[in-house]
Amino acid sequence: MSIRLNDRITASGQISADDVADIAAQGFKAIITVRPDGEMPGQASQSDIAAKAAEAGLAYAFIPVTPGVPPSLEDAKAFAAAVGADSPAFAYCGAGPRVILLASLAAASEGVAADTIIAEARNAGFDVSGALPLLQQFGAA
Repeated sequence: MSIRLNDRITASGQISADDVADIAAQGFKAIITVRPDGEMPGQASQSDIAAKAAEAGLAYAFIPVTPGVPPSLEDAKAFAAAVGADSPAFAYCGAGPRVILLASLAAASEGVAADTIIAEARNAGFDVSGALPLLQQFGAA
């Protein structure tokens, strides 16, 4: 199941290499893997997804975020750059929340107001209000 955060970003749980052609057919320009390799047995490796993305003509970025560890400002900026260059982007992790958090922090690093980011995530079904201190920190960076 995928969740459209906004016109630029759709979040999803784990995908398989076989899903990449469908993602390209839906009009996405990039795939961003937020899930570290080997997190769960049987998950597709980022190199397999990257290879399929290249075959489908999609840009690809690997920005692994470990569960329970807040993304860094560098991660947020890398995500913003990947989306900015090739949106709309399809980003995935284990279930979607890390993508939403990283996208929210990326928006903050680009100067989007925290209340706007929180409202956008809430409209997509996610509560990122607990990340307000990070949103403010990344917005000031």
